[in-house]
Amino acid sequence: MRRSSDVSDQIKDAPAYFERRMSELHGSESVLLLIDPLGILDLKEEYISPTGQRWMVLEYSGNDIAFRKRYSTDVIVWAKQDDLTFIPDILERADKIIDMRLKSILKELCKEDWPDTVLEYSDTIYKNLGDFFKKYSELRKETKIPLSKNMIRALVVACESPDVPISDLISWSGDKASIISKYLKIAWSYKIKKIEILNEIIEESVDKKWLDKDPGELAVYFYIYDIFERYSVQNPKYLIRGLDIVSFDPDEVEDIDAVFAKVREFASGVAEDVISKEEMRRVIRCIPSEDEWMQDAFFKERPIFVSALALEILEKLVDGGIKPIAAQAIIISPHYRDDRAKNELEILYNIIAVEEILSKDFDRKNGIPQLMDWYLSSRAYLMELFLARTYQQFKHIDDRDLQRRAT
Repeated sequence: MRRSSDVSDQIKDAPAYFERRMSELHGSESVLLLIDPLGILDLKEEYISPTGQRWMVLEYSGNDIAFRKRYSTDVIVWAKQDDLTFIPDILERADKIIDMRLKSILKELCKEDWPDTVLEYSDTIYKNLGDFFKKYSELRKETKIPLSKNMIRALVVACESPDVPISDLISWSGDKASIISKYLKIAWSYKIKKIEILNEIIEESVDKKWLDKDPGELAVYFYIYDIFERYSVQNPKYLIRGLDIVSFDPDEVEDIDAVFAKVREFASGVAEDVISKEEMRRVIRCIPSEDEWMQDAFFKERPIFVSALALEILEKLVDGGIKPIAAQAIIISPHYRDDRAKNELEILYNIIAVEEILSKDFDRKNGIPQLMDWYLSSRAYLMELFLARTYQQFKHIDDRDLQRRAT
């Protein structure tokens, strides 16, 4: 018996399903009836099967006279309409009928009758037939209850985003905040191509205003709110509205604080891929206590946040409005090698390292050995290297005004 995984591997999409059916022929057939009213297939006048057999393809779409003139044997009658009452003889003579209508394909693959709801998503299912079948097999391991509209929607979402477990899409229990939190984590974790269908699954259980919001923008809101809360910024929602980084008013969405509590850590990593460095700098400028964010700036887990902090510190260093920072605090940062923060951190490290060298007192030395010892211990020999690197790295920062003032 052929395993379901073998079948789904052979039928990536509807044309592959047709090829598989043709490969199962015995070789003695001379008339095939291909029912394809939606024109899913793209056949030429001659078709060569996977086994090498040649077939004439004769299209039937109500064109009875033209069709009858060309009709012969070794022919695929490609019926591109549902009404086949005008060719009853073909129906009787056909050695094989291949039905490309969606419900027929699904019944053959899944051994189950499908409700008409499935036809609403026929385009997506035809294109992802193999993954749809795989997800159906997963679904039936989870539950044996009859197919509901939301179960079909879950299959459609999952067949285009096969990394998402079908179990995550069919179980939506809990309060509204829990449902929205789960929804957002799914939207953030997987490349959901049919987000509108995912929305349809939960639209009866939650406030529709949540579903009107872009999940990426929601992640940015939660991220900014998290930063403001960590640094005890007053009136965070008011400030977020004023920053004009997200396009919605957080007060218009119910349970937003309850959802924030559930997705707080998760949202940060998502937002880092959405928010720009300049937007992050605007967020940082709202933090009133400079000393507080300076102390732990280089130990945060988010490189865009770290990069923006580094640029803010660089600007203050260039303007002479900041206390010295230990260069070692930067070099041990876990983000020193993250591409999104590396350039700014290296500039900052180089500048502060040079300042540290210059700040050390120099006492007259009594001889060359003592002078060489000072030269090595003070790291004065590195200043030229630090400055050369800094000059080159400043060319790659986005802030042209800062670049001009620094160089």
